[in-house]
Amino acid sequence: MPNELHLIDRLRQSDYDAFSTLYRRYSPRVYHTVLRMFGNADVAADVVQDLFLKIWEKRADMDPSGNFEAYIHVVARNLAYSYLRNELDKLENISTAEAAAMCAGGDDPSKELEAMSTGEFIRRIIDSMPPVRRQIFIMSRFDNLSHKEIAARMNISERTVESHIYQALKIIHKSLGLFAVALLPAAISV
Repeated sequence: MPNELHLIDRLRQSDYDAFSTLYRRYSPRVYHTVLRMFGNADVAADVVQDLFLKIWEKRADMDPSGNFEAYIHVVARNLAYSYLRNELDKLENISTAEAAAMCAGGDDPSKELEAMSTGEFIRRIIDSMPPVRRQIFIMSRFDNLSHKEIAARMNISERTVESHIYQALKIIHKSLGLFAVALLPAAISV
C-alpha cells in the first residue's frame, strides 16, 4: 500500500491511479461522516463527489507534507455546510403562500389540519431548545439576520452562531426530515 506522501506527490503530477487510490481510501470515511451529519445518502454522495472533484482540480497546489486526512475532512465539512446553506437559500425563495400550499396539500381540510399540527410540533421543538440556541435560530430563520449580524448583536463569534443554527436544524431534521426544515417559515409564526 503506497504511503500518503507518495500518493499526494503523484497526484500533484496528475496521476489518476494515485487519485483513485486516495478516493478508495478516504471516500467511505467522508461519506459516513456526512451521512451522520445529514442522515441523507444522496447528500453524502454529492459531498464526496464534490470533495474529490475539488481535490482533482486543486491537485497541483496540494502540499504533500500536510495532513491530507485532516484537509479532506475540513473541506468535506465546509462543503456539507455549504450544501445546507444553498438548500435553505433555495427554499427561502419559495413564497410563504407556496410553502403553505405545499404543506397544506391544497383544499383538503385534513391536510390543512396536518399542516397546523406540524407547525405546532415545530414550535414545540424550537421552544424546547436552550434559550441562546432558540434565540439565534429565530433571529436567523424568522428575522432573516445574517450570521454576522446575529454575532454582533449577541456579542459572540460567527462560528458560534453557525454551530447553534446547525444544532437546531439537526434537531428539527431528526424530528421531521429535511422537507420540514424547508417549510419552517410557512409552517409556524413566531
